[in-house]
Amino acid sequence: MTKPGAPPQADGERFDAGAALGSALARLTLLGGALLLIMAGFRAAFVLRYAHPEVWSHFLGDLPAAFAAGLLHDLRVVLLLLLPPTLSLLWMRGAARERWRKWLRIMFWWSFAGVAGVLTLLVSDFMFYAFYTSHLSVLAYGFLEDDLISVIVGAWKNHPFLIYTAVILAAAWLLGRVLLRLWSPERALRARGARGHSGDAEPRLNAQLTLHVLAIVLLLSWSFSSTDSMSEDLPASGFVHQVPANGVESLAEAVWIRLTEEPFSVAARYSYAGKREQALQDFTGLPIADEPAATALSLLPLQPMLPRPPEGPPPHVVLVVMESFNTHLLRWQSADFDLLGPLESYWERGWFFPRFLPSDNGSAGSILSLIVNLPYRPGTKQLSQSNLRDHVFPTSAARAFADRGYEPRFLYGGPLEWRKLGPFLPPQGFVEAAGQAQILHELGLDPDLANGEWGVWDEHLFAAAERRLREATAPQFLILFTTTHHPPHELPWDAQLPTLIPPQALLERADGLDPLQRAQLRTYQYACHELGKFLGRLEEDGLLDRTVVAATGDHTMGMGIPFAASEVLLERAVPLFVLAPDRIAAAFKPELLRPGSHKDVIPTLLHLAGGAGEGYRGIGSSMLDEAADPYGYNPGGLLIGRRAVTLEVQGGLEAMTWAGDGIELVPATEGPEHRELMRRHRAGMALTDWILWESEGERRH
Repeated sequence: MTKPGAPPQADGERFDAGAALGSALARLTLLGGALLLIMAGFRAAFVLRYAHPEVWSHFLGDLPAAFAAGLLHDLRVVLLLLLPPTLSLLWMRGAARERWRKWLRIMFWWSFAGVAGVLTLLVSDFMFYAFYTSHLSVLAYGFLEDDLISVIVGAWKNHPFLIYTAVILAAAWLLGRVLLRLWSPERALRARGARGHSGDAEPRLNAQLTLHVLAIVLLLSWSFSSTDSMSEDLPASGFVHQVPANGVESLAEAVWIRLTEEPFSVAARYSYAGKREQALQDFTGLPIADEPAATALSLLPLQPMLPRPPEGPPPHVVLVVMESFNTHLLRWQSADFDLLGPLESYWERGWFFPRFLPSDNGSAGSILSLIVNLPYRPGTKQLSQSNLRDHVFPTSAARAFADRGYEPRFLYGGPLEWRKLGPFLPPQGFVEAAGQAQILHELGLDPDLANGEWGVWDEHLFAAAERRLREATAPQFLILFTTTHHPPHELPWDAQLPTLIPPQALLERADGLDPLQRAQLRTYQYACHELGKFLGRLEEDGLLDRTVVAATGDHTMGMGIPFAASEVLLERAVPLFVLAPDRIAAAFKPELLRPGSHKDVIPTLLHLAGGAGEGYRGIGSSMLDEAADPYGYNPGGLLIGRRAVTLEVQGGLEAMTWAGDGIELVPATEGPEHRELMRRHRAGMALTDWILWESEGERRH
């Protein structure tokens, strides 16, 4: 400002930089407040869309605390977004008008990119939750690493993409208009628009910047629990614990885990870095002395695998990994809602383990876990795409069967380029890895009719497997990986399936079924029917009497159906179905409520095939081994034991136990069993690190 009596100055020199500084601070505050409101709105929409009705009756009192914690999470994001603009104001003190105009243009683009990025992640997280029942995680990497085109095509087929595009463009235009108004030089630099700020702008900047940095430091240092206490009537709602999270932080955490991954990073994460002996003792419960020259695998005790199956020729073994084969839909099975179809009679003859979890909540982690016969280590790169891709793993499922005279084969309905499976499988001991192209060629199929978006229809995959069993001259070990029950949920043009009449309870739970959910039910039904037809053809050919067949899912599919707190297992559970020839099955009396997960599939099949020999070494155990102490785990934070169940949630651990002879849970006081279950699981994850990285000397040649 000019002093009284001073000579007249040019307009540019009469510009009040202090007022501009005050105006900029006010606009940054306004932008931050608006973004906080938007993020809170998404959180409210998340609760309204995905909450089970019990949230309103049992956990309504916990929602204010969850939203308060969510506000702090959102504030952390907003403060980080606004930190660079706020810091840049230190260089704007006393700046001329033209320099302020440039700053305001930069702020427009910074705000547009930042707000648009936050909104994109919030929308993506909202849609991600519908499928995976979790916030954005390392699973999102799959879209970028391998699945981007297929995901986009599937979204185009499943959703009104043109409408979405129009909405996105309209939202971008509206956002641009609002931000143009906010950062308009004519408005921001008007002296009367910043009146009262000229003299105190710099002290305000100093105070605001100090508080800004201090708040960021505190918010980055603290973690926020969504609730102080939970209802005692039910297990604490895992859903309520997910309310505070936002898509921005969820993705940032996934990126950080991936960037910091290194050899033995999982062991370090669970406090076992350099403590192999301690991990061995915590996992086995035995005083095992570490031998530096021995591998972790060789130090694990032999599991007896009792009872033994009767002597006889080794059976064929077929493991079917069904895309998104969840357990929660099976509770609605009925004559009118016939999901199983021809599979139902075999389902009743075989063994169904309902307390069973997938190794990962995405396809790649689970299928690779089954291939190498080790648990998936949460947050890590897929083995076939990591620094370990050239290793030959001593635990390999194919090698375990090949050592016992089997011919291991892997049949995948999709292309073997997916997750680089093609080059990864042969060194692990598979004598054949057949994918989409080979199956189409050998069966003489028209690609335009025999394919879905992700691979050949399941019926053709089963036909290829049946062909190999009929022509076999040695016992076969087959892993089949289906694709039809995958978005965009399409069916063969000639598929004939009975009409599904959803039960009223399901309609009420889902608040009606939209077209996408009905399509998901149809492809689930198709996959089950085709598995049943496959078993029927094996029985007609006389092959079923000398074949062990198991089926499980790679992961579940939420379908946007809410789950009660007592149904936390159903959010993640996939079936383990096992059908063994009568002469083998007669030797076993399985405990069908035995807990387990994918780490236990291969040991179970080896047990049934009589291939355990004098015992078995590994992280998993046979679901039929009477001496084993079973447990199951899932990267969603769920651990299930015979009695103890734990769920890792934001801010802590929830202790539960089984409600009875079923799959529902009730709250429990955390005790020694819960702590032992957690300790054993973490030690097992650490040992998995050692087993994988100790294969360094067994690279393929």
